[in-house]
Amino acid sequence: MVDSPKTDQIKDKYGNRKRGDNWEGRVFILQRQVSLYDTDTRRLEMRKKTIKTKCQELLDIQVEYKTIADTLQFITVEYYNELAKRAEVLYNEIIKVVNAKKKSKFIEDIDEIYSNIVNTLKVLKSKNPEIVQIDNEKTVKEWFYEWLWAYKYGHKAKTTFRGYVGKTKNHIIRVFGDRKLSEITTFEIQVFINDLMLKYEPSTIKQIFLLLQEGFARAVKDKLIKQSPVVDIEVPRVIPHTMMSVDLELEKRLIEIFKDDEMCYPFAVLIDTGLRTSELCGIKWENVDFKNRKILIRQSYQRVDEFEFVNGEIIKTGSSLEETPLKSRTSKREIPMSKGVYNILKEIFNDTLKRNGIVEEKNFVFINTRGNPIVGDCLRSRLDDLLKANDLTGVSLHRFRHTFATRLYEAKVKIKNIQCLLGHSTVQMTERYLHIQEEEQNDAIEQLDIYNEKIGICI
Repeated sequence: MVDSPKTDQIKDKYGNRKRGDNWEGRVFILQRQVSLYDTDTRRLEMRKKTIKTKCQELLDIQVEYKTIADTLQFITVEYYNELAKRAEVLYNEIIKVVNAKKKSKFIEDIDEIYSNIVNTLKVLKSKNPEIVQIDNEKTVKEWFYEWLWAYKYGHKAKTTFRGYVGKTKNHIIRVFGDRKLSEITTFEIQVFINDLMLKYEPSTIKQIFLLLQEGFARAVKDKLIKQSPVVDIEVPRVIPHTMMSVDLELEKRLIEIFKDDEMCYPFAVLIDTGLRTSELCGIKWENVDFKNRKILIRQSYQRVDEFEFVNGEIIKTGSSLEETPLKSRTSKREIPMSKGVYNILKEIFNDTLKRNGIVEEKNFVFINTRGNPIVGDCLRSRLDDLLKANDLTGVSLHRFRHTFATRLYEAKVKIKNIQCLLGHSTVQMTERYLHIQEEEQNDAIEQLDIYNEKIGICI
C-alpha cells in the first residue's frame, strides 16, 4: 500500500510546493521563491520579514477601507487622496520586494486584494462629487497644449508660436505635465522659477512665467479650476542690456570685404539700413523706389515651422519658406537709401535685367545662385564662412542692426527718427540698441561742467 503524499510536498501548477491553501502557506512559498534569487542569508531574512509585514498591512487596509466606506457619508478630497496614495505605495512596495521572475498564485492574490481596495475607493469617491470632478480634470500637459492651439495658433506669428511651444514643452510640461491642474501649488511654481534662475537669463524666465500665468488664468476663466496658483510669484527682474555694435575699425574692414563679393551685398545693405534679416529677405522689386530712393518694408520672408494638433499634443510636422507679415505695426516703414545701398540695388537690378531681359516686380531682390530667394539661415552660414576666412570673430547679422542705430546716434540723429527707421514700437527699445562710446560720455560731462560754470553752480 502506497502512502498518500504529504500536503507540503504537493506542487501547484506554478511548480511551487503547497503548504495548504491559505495565506500563511502562500507567504511561505513566496519566501522560498525569494531565496532562489538571494544568496545573502541576512538580507534574505530581512526580505522575508518585510514581505510578511507588508502583506499583512495590505490585508488590514482592505478591511479598514471597507469599514470607512460603510460608515462615512462624506469624505474630503484630502482624506481620499491620503487613503488612495497609502494603498498604492504599499502595493508597489510589495511588488518591488517580491521581484518575482514568473507569475505565481501569490502575485494573483496581491492583485486581487489591491483590486478590492481600488473598488472600495471608488465607493468612497462617489461620496464627494468634487473628487469625481478632479478625477476627470485635465492634466497640465493636456490643458496647455489645448490652450496654445485654441488661443495662440493662428493668432500669433508662426515664429512666435514656435517659441511658445518650445518653452511650454521643454519647461512647463517637462516639470508639471502629468499633474492635474488643481494639484499645482503656488509654492511649487515658485520653486520652479527658482530652479530656472540657476540656468537661464531673466528674460527667458519671464517668458516662461508669462506662459504659465496666462495658461492658468485661462483655465480659471474656462472654469476648469477655481483659482490660479500663479499668484504672488517672485520673478527675477529683467534688466535691459545693450548689444555691442561693431567697432568702427572692424566695420570699415567688413565693408571693404563686402564690396569685393557680390554674395556679400545683402550684408552691406543690412549694415547700412538696419533692417531685420527677414525684412531684407522679403524685399521685392515693387518695394524698391529708385526715383525717390526709398525701400518700402512691407513683408518678411523666412523659414517657419508647421504644426498639427494630434492626439492631444502639438506636433511639428515640418517647415517651409514663407512670405510672412511684419513683426509689428511699426515695422511697416520706408527706409531712405544711402548712396552705397542705392548703387548696390541698381547694380543688382541691371544684372537681373541683362540676364532675364525683364525685371518682374513681384520677384525678390536678393536671390541665390539657383534663383531662389535667400533666407536668414543661408546668410548666417555665409557670414560665418566669411568671418572664418578673414580671421574675424564677434559679428552677427543682428549686430549690424545695432551698429546702424549707433552710427545714427553718433551722427546726432534724433532718437525718435532712429526709432522710426528701425521700426520699433517704443523709444525704450531703441535705446537698448544704442551703444554710447566712452569718448562721448566724457564729452557729455565736460559739456555739463561748462554749463554749470556758466550758470554759477560749483561743487
